[in-house]
Order: sequence, then structure tokens, then C-alpha cells
Amino acid sequence: MNVVTAPQATAITHDPTPAPRPRKRSLSWRLRTGAGLSYLMLSVLALIYIYPFLVTLSSAFKTDDEATDDPLRLIPQIWSFASFDRLFTEVPLPLWAMNTVFVTITITLGRVFFDSLAGYALSRLRFRGRGFVFASLIAVMAVPGVVLLIPRFLILRQFGMYDSYAGMIVPLLVDAAGIFIMKQFFESIPS
Repeated sequence: MNVVTAPQATAITHDPTPAPRPRKRSLSWRLRTGAGLSYLMLSVLALIYIYPFLVTLSSAFKTDDEATDDPLRLIPQIWSFASFDRLFTEVPLPLWAMNTVFVTITITLGRVFFDSLAGYALSRLRFRGRGFVFASLIAVMAVPGVVLLIPRFLILRQFGMYDSYAGMIVPLLVDAAGIFIMKQFFESIPS
């Protein structure tokens, strides 16, 4: 006769000692020294890059004589708020801010419009000389903007656009880099 018995419950025992943690790899002396030197070099570079900002900030609290006599000193000898007083009383700051907003918005909208037109034409339209136009665009991108400052100024003065909104807006309405970016964007979209 076969007797079937219920399976015996196995007791689950917990080990009172926790599992050992995986060992952290200790960095070698060479790696720690290299990382330390890298952080030191980055800190020095950060101080070099932030120094002109600190000089400008401290010059705001200097007197005019001190700012011209010792412009690189970070802590003023005599603290003065005269420059802030002059900024908010004598200078037409709201007018300058509105001029900046107007010129910025106009240039941004113009660039988006004209760069996208040119980028679309270069990416979708097939015309003779398209490769030459694109190569010329890349060549213009290779010229630093500083090189073009004096010729641009002479042209603006000759056209009578010097010291006007048009003189600030028209030269910046189209940008070679913007056309290149728009061309690449239109090429990424299926026809």
C-alpha cells in the first residue's frame, strides 16, 4: 500500500551575516595624481576666464579716477555707487534697451525667413551652378567676421546707412552659417 504524504515544509533559514559588499577598486596613485592635476589646471583656467568679469564688476564700484589709474585691481580702495547713479539718472537706458530689443527681433525674424528660403533653394531646387553657390557659401563661412568689419563700415557709410537702424539690421539679415544649417535641415526631411 502506497501512502502519499504531504511534502514537508522546508524551513528557510536566514544567514545572520550579510553578503559581503563588492570590493571597490582603489584608484592607483598615478590616476589620482592625474585627476588632481587635471582639476588644478581646470581651476586655474576657470580663474583666468572669470577674471575679466570680476574686474568689470569691481570697476562698477570704483571712482572714475581709481578705475583709470588701477583698472585691474579687484577690490576698490574707495567704494562708490556713482556709476549706478549715473546709469539710472543720466543715461537713456530704457531707450537703449528698446533699441536692442527692436534690432534683435528684426534680425532674428529676418534671418529665419531669408536663411530658410536660401536653405530650401539649395537643398530642393536643381539649378545650374548650385554646387558653386554652395561652395561659395562654405568659403564665406571660412572668413572671420572681424576681417569684414572695415569693408562693411565703408559700404554702409557710402550708402548713407551709417548711424541708423538699417545700418545695424541689413548687414545681419542673412548669414552663411544660417543658410548652411537650414540647407542641412531641409535635406534631413523627406521630399
